[in-house]
Amino acid sequence: MYIYSDYGRILVPLVIVHYDKNGNPYHKLDPDNMKRIMSGKGTIDWYLENQIIEYISVEEAHNYLVAESAYDYLNRSSSARSEANRYRFTHIMIP
Repeated sequence: MYIYSDYGRILVPLVIVHYDKNGNPYHKLDPDNMKRIMSGKGTIDWYLENQIIEYISVEEAHNYLVAESAYDYLNRSSSARSEANRYRFTHIMIP
């Protein structure tokens, strides 16, 4: 599966960040779902239906806090940070 997310696209696919009832962030792109991608069994429709990714427009992006990478997401939303310094990302960019 190829996902084109280069600069200048009207719609960009992003990984959705969900929050549990305690406010802890998580995403559904777990090892099992990664295996689906690597084996070629995952389709864009399946990832959209299961709320793993979504397409957003450039205009919509202004309303979201998007992590530039998985590293950025893990580092800046870590529970090791104080609540005031913790980012509440809504999405993670797909490299």
